[in-house]
Amino acid sequence: MGKQPGPQEEKSVVLQLIHTARLQRTRAAALLAEIGLFPGQDQVLQCLLRHGSKSGGGAEEASAAPAPGMPMGDLALELHVRAPTVSKTIARLTAQGLVERKGADTDKRQVRVTLTQEGRVRAVSIDAITERLEGELTNGLDGKERKRFRKMLRKAARNLAALSGDAGGHEEAEDGED
Repeated sequence: MGKQPGPQEEKSVVLQLIHTARLQRTRAAALLAEIGLFPGQDQVLQCLLRHGSKSGGGAEEASAAPAPGMPMGDLALELHVRAPTVSKTIARLTAQGLVERKGADTDKRQVRVTLTQEGRVRAVSIDAITERLEGELTNGLDGKERKRFRKMLRKAARNLAALSGDAGGHEEAEDGED
């Protein structure tokens, strides 16, 4: 097991959050490994699942039928990572048979990424892992405490996002929408 926080760390919200986040990442990695994924790959698969066959926008949006998949550049923007990071992850997921890369019909330089059938199955299974992890993380909290915990985390995230100028790409739920 990991090192337990000391007295000073227990009083510091930041140090406690760092410790908890580290434990969460370790547990998430173990659960993802059970389905053959590494951290970060889950986010890519879920993003592609959410977008399904939607168009990436631009000139293609005006065409009659949306192009399948998602442009690599759009994927990087949505995930708030650099294009080379997405490119490496997509290469690994392609090697695993979870995604396919195709040149766009109108511009072969633009690469679109789509889920394979197996990629779709894995992307859907990530929801169960997320639910399991949330249950483990909030074990011992009642419904009211869970709601309050979510509100506090959202508020802390908004505080930091305002300072960094990054909304983090997450829609903010109203406080009553839990």
